[in-house]
Amino acid sequence: MAYFTLPEEYLPDLQDAVNFFISFAPFLSYGTTIYGISQSQSSTGFSLDICATMLLSASLRVMYYFNEKYEFTLLRQCIVMLIIQILLLRTALKYRSNTYSCDNLVQMPNYNVIFVHKMQELVAQLSESLINDSEGIPERLDLIWKAWVSTWRLFFVLIIYGNFANLFLLFDVSYARPLNFWQWEEQETYWKFLGCFWTTIVSLELLLYKNEQYGNIIGALSLLIESLLPLPQILMFYRVKSVRNFKSILLLSWLGGDMTKISYLVFGTNQVSAFFIIAAVFQMSLNIVITCQFIHYKRIEYEYFSAHTLNGLDEVEFPIEMEMRLARTRSMTSSSSSHGVDVRTRSGTVV
Repeated sequence: MAYFTLPEEYLPDLQDAVNFFISFAPFLSYGTTIYGISQSQSSTGFSLDICATMLLSASLRVMYYFNEKYEFTLLRQCIVMLIIQILLLRTALKYRSNTYSCDNLVQMPNYNVIFVHKMQELVAQLSESLINDSEGIPERLDLIWKAWVSTWRLFFVLIIYGNFANLFLLFDVSYARPLNFWQWEEQETYWKFLGCFWTTIVSLELLLYKNEQYGNIIGALSLLIESLLPLPQILMFYRVKSVRNFKSILLLSWLGGDMTKISYLVFGTNQVSAFFIIAAVFQMSLNIVITCQFIHYKRIEYEYFSAHTLNGLDEVEFPIEMEMRLARTRSMTSSSSSHGVDVRTRSGTVV
């Protein structure tokens, strides 16, 4: 019996096939997200910060190539990533909720102002106690000691812990960022920012071409930005309690990329900074958190869908109910924003 065989020169090289897949994998992972948003005509539940993270990181990595040559496959992947992220951003903005407004964002608590107010209250109480206290010196020293302890406790909780918490809230899309960064209402503002950003990094590259320190800075900054990729989506899932418009293939691509990156850093090269390994492990830990969230909320949505199907309801009512839940969440967020002073006051009284 004769068998049909191809000459060996016609068979693709395995390395070339792997390089091709690595380069164009973003089209598959993020392309399905674009398709899902277009089909549902809603980007609710998808974090626009993913686009910001990948656009900034990929742009810096392209500039890094001109300072320190790396695998051309990775450069090609960065270019592909830029193209698909631009398409994803355009689609997500097109189908963003018509009710979106920066006025509904919750203002971040100003812990420095709270600290000043609490210190003023503490000094007033201490002065009143010292004036009205008729006890002896030991009792007065004990009162001063307690006031000193309270001062440092306020300093630690409000100034150190509070401002650190605000850094974490910068990744929560429900809180207003400085200048409403990446929370703008007008779509043109996003493209203007990207245009200014690309003009800036290209100009710096022309001025600091082959500068070793500049190359190290943009390389590390690119890796740091990419390591924070899952954080906005984690906070988004926690707030809306849904994983709608987030495709499982995207999560799988993140996990696969993490394992590939860590394997390469640990076993594939001997010249690598510990910072790169730490950033890769940190990103993978965030992706593990988002995986647990994805499984949890998928299970809840499946149980909800199963229960309503048994009750004779149409499948169409499931996403409608989810939209109602998201609308209630937005309403609660708006209500919290209108009582920002009360929220900050309660934050202060915890201490």
